[in-house]
Amino acid sequence: LAHDDVGSPTGILVNSASDISIKDVTLRLTDKDGAATGFQGCTVQNSEDVSIDRYVCDALGRRYGLAVTATNRFRLGG
Repeated sequence: LAHDDVGSPTGILVNSASDISIKDVTLRLTDKDGAATGFQGCTVQNSEDVSIDRYVCDALGRRYGLAVTATNRFRLGG
């Protein structure tokens, strides 16, 4: 996976969806010289009944590992 810091690159994007289940995700973001910076691991927005289990996000610089907005019945499990 490659990216640059232009825009808002996102590993997982759930937008305007319902009844979504995501399991066993590991995002480890690095480049040749160090941790990635401008990357959002997972964004959930305008959705409902979203479940994320066993989510690991490592090596983020200045963005979010997990961002949830305007979503009903969101569940984050271990």
